[in-house]
This record gives sequence, C-alpha cells and structure tokens, in this order.
Amino acid sequence: SHAAHVHHLSVPWVVRRQARKTSPSARIPALAVFLALVLPSAGSLRPTSLNRASQPLIRRMSQADAFDCRQRQLCEVEALQSMYDVDGSFVVDDTDAHELLKATVESCSAPEAFGGEGLPCLSFRIAHSDTEDTALSHSVKFLLPEAYPVSQHAVCRIEWEIGSRADHEFLNGVIDQYSESLRGEESCFMLVQRARELIQEAQAEKTQDIAEDLALQEAVRMVQDVQISERKRVLGRRLIYFHHIINEGKRQCIIEWAVQLQLGGYSKIGWPGVIVVEGPEECCQEYVRSLQRLRWQLMVVRGEEMEECPEDSSIDDLRKMHRGFEETDNMSLLAERCRQAGLEELFLTSMKIYGGRGGEESKKGAGAEQAEARGKKGGAGKRR
Repeated sequence: SHAAHVHHLSVPWVVRRQARKTSPSARIPALAVFLALVLPSAGSLRPTSLNRASQPLIRRMSQADAFDCRQRQLCEVEALQSMYDVDGSFVVDDTDAHELLKATVESCSAPEAFGGEGLPCLSFRIAHSDTEDTALSHSVKFLLPEAYPVSQHAVCRIEWEIGSRADHEFLNGVIDQYSESLRGEESCFMLVQRARELIQEAQAEKTQDIAEDLALQEAVRMVQDVQISERKRVLGRRLIYFHHIINEGKRQCIIEWAVQLQLGGYSKIGWPGVIVVEGPEECCQEYVRSLQRLRWQLMVVRGEEMEECPEDSSIDDLRKMHRGFEETDNMSLLAERCRQAGLEELFLTSMKIYGGRGGEESKKGAGAEQAEARGKKGGAGKRR
C-alpha cells in the first residue's frame, strides 16, 4: 500500500551503500533504514519515521561521531533559520523534537558520553515566495538522518504548487541525486539554491511551450486566411531542408498546411528532414513563412523554381507532382519520386548540388541564393 509513495523519497542508496560496506549480518539494519524511509506517507516527512529503524546506525557509530553529527545538524539548522526566518519562510516541523535534541546535545559533558539513542530526527521546511512571479513559489522539505552529514545525505523533497505529478517526479529525482553527491558536508543551503534553479528552469520550459503553442495557433490562422490571387498566375516549387523532422505535431502541420494551400508534394521525416512542394507561388511563400514560425534546429530553403502560367493554361496544367501530399521516411524513395516527375535537379539542391548532376555552382540561380538566405531565418531552437 506504500509503494506509490516511494518515488517521493528515492533513497535506495541506503541499501546499496550499506550492503557494500557491511558484512551480511549487518545488512539487516540497513534494510530497516530503507524501509523506514519509504514507508511514511507522501504528504509529510515525519521526524519519528526514522527513529527506531535507524538506531543500529547510531550503535555502529561511536558516541563521539554521533555527537558530532547531531551538533553539526543543530548548527546548520540555526544558520538556516537565521537566513530564512525573516518572513516566516523557515518552519520546524516538530519544535519539541528540536528542543529535545538541542537540550541533549548542550547538556552532554563529553562527546564520548553522548547518549544519542532514541533521539528524533530533525525535519523542517523552507518556503520561497516570489513576488514578481508567483509561479516560481515553492517549498523544500528536509529530514536529516542521524548520520547526516558524515555518512548519510539529507532527504529532501520539492513541493511546487503549479507543478504536475511528472514535474515533481523529475524535480525530486534530480534533487535527490544532487543531495547524494554532497554527502559528507552540510548541504541544505546548496539544496535550497539548486531547488530554486530547477523551478526556474521548469517554469521557463513551461513558458516556452506556451509560446510555441501560441505561435503554432497563429501560423494555422495565417494559413487559413491566405487568399490565392488569380491575377499572379505563377507556379512555385520549393525544396526545404531540415536538421530533422520528428515532432508529431509539426509533421501534422506540414501535411495539413500543404493541403490547405493547394500544394502537392512530399515530406521526408527523420534525420535529415526534406520537404518538396509545388503549387501557386504565393501559397509556397506562405507555406515557408508558416513553417518558419515554428522552432527548428535548422530549416533552410535550398531550392526554388517559378514558372509563369500561360494565358491559355492553369496552374494545375504546369504541375509535375501530384496534388496530394505524401510522407515517407525513405530518402531514396523521395529521390525516385522527384526523378519520375522531372525534378531531379530540384532534389539535388538538398545536397547543395546546383545546376544538375554537373554540380556547377555558377548555375545556381539567384532565386536559390535568396531562398537559402531566407530559409536560415527558421533559426535554431531546442530539438522537436
């Protein structure tokens, strides 16, 4: 019944590390510590949850070492309280337990005579309220095991009000690994700082996702609003090169926008990505602009062609590709389709070969030069 709460504490290091350091007969206490850590409910880190099970750790340590750990814990908590208690951000979960531990340490005449058995673990929380951006407000809950900071690391958990369950699992997994890397030193302040950085990064990612969604919606609206002019009867073709085309949403836009703009052609997904389209020139231009509004690691228009439509002909009479739009993950198939349509020269621009198989750079049209310069405006972004 407690399995669902294990991810909140993520402390399998107890069994792993203790099993390597101790004899088989001494591994049972380590297992007891692990069970005591994962059994408390997800809603709180109770200081009493580790007391009984972690007594063997106290017995294995010398009394002087146990005294040193507890004294260092109290000093660290006092320092944190002085830093964060100005606006009530620092809260001790069990003040009676804190006072009992403090009184026991202060009354100890000699470290060798320290009677630490039965003392509770310290637990507290530090809240961060951001007045400029309330979305960054969060709190970090701490529990300090008996052997912290000498041989155990601080158990901490981030609580972010607007974070999803997946956000919390990720954040607490990262902060737990960071806490373990700091074993052997007082680490609570560094964990608080790291938690703040993680929240900022997570919120920035959320903000960026929202901005991308808005840009996508705007691009869809622009495609839907485009008017096809009957006066400028010019057929256009474009070959667009991408570092990769993977994202399902973008793949859907590539197809739907082409159909809406009366463009026919192909898209090759994967690494690299290539799109070849054909249709009314103004629609080709709008198609490229719409794709550039999305975020790509690399997007470049490497080839373009334009044909004036004679008075006695229509745009469809000049088409060399089908009116539909086809997606493939096979570059050889795309090359064959272009070859069959008499567009091999356009396809070769995907490999920066201009002027056909001769590859003469002097034959590279001014349109292709300008297209590549415009295409680079697609910009670099995170992988999608």
